[in-house]
Formats: sequence, C-alpha cells, structure tokens
Amino acid sequence: MPVLGGLQPGQSTNAVAAVLAEAIKADLLVNLLNGVDGVYTGRPGEPGSRKIDSLTYSQLEEIISGKEQVAGGYELFDRVALEIVKRSRLTLVFTDGRNPAVLVKVIRGEGVGSWVRP
Repeated sequence: MPVLGGLQPGQSTNAVAAVLAEAIKADLLVNLLNGVDGVYTGRPGEPGSRKIDSLTYSQLEEIISGKEQVAGGYELFDRVALEIVKRSRLTLVFTDGRNPAVLVKVIRGEGVGSWVRP
C-alpha cells in the first residue's frame, strides 16, 4: 500500500490521494476528516452553519477559494487536488473518519458525509 505526503508546495496529501485515485482509475475518493462529518456552509459548530449533503465541483471550488492555501494549512481541500478530481470525474466524499465503519456506509451509498460530484 503506497503512503505519501504532499510532494511539493501548493498541494497537500489530498492531491497525492487524488493522483493515486486517478492512476488506479477509481471512481470514488473518500476524505476522512477528524471530528467533522462533512462540508459546512461556515465553520462547523458556528451558529447558522449547516452541513451540505451534496455539492458540485464548482460549489466546492467556491468554498475553498476563500481558504488559505499554505503548507500545513489546508482547511478542507487544496486546489490542486480539486483540479485532479475534476479531471478524473471522481466522486468525492467528505466524512468523519474517527469510526472506520463509516467507510462501509460510504461504499453502500448511505447518507453520510458530503458528496461532491460534477
């Protein structure tokens, strides 16, 4: 099993995962978050912030466009990774990875996390 970190400035391990998913012709990429169950309209836990169950690449791009893109500081997903996901037409799922059983739910298409599609 390959394990890699970010390979160059301007990208995170998300970009590496996206490249590997593209290389093996995967159709799904799961981004396991730590204590957050998906993509939110604002900071999770803030008043008025709500989880987005389904969004497009364009909507995700809009969300991350306002985020700082510096080494070690990618708040959600980096732009390089998103470009790879778009190019490969991968479905991307953001979900809480603290319980590995969530992967079974994702594979079954159950309503966990935030699903990003073209």
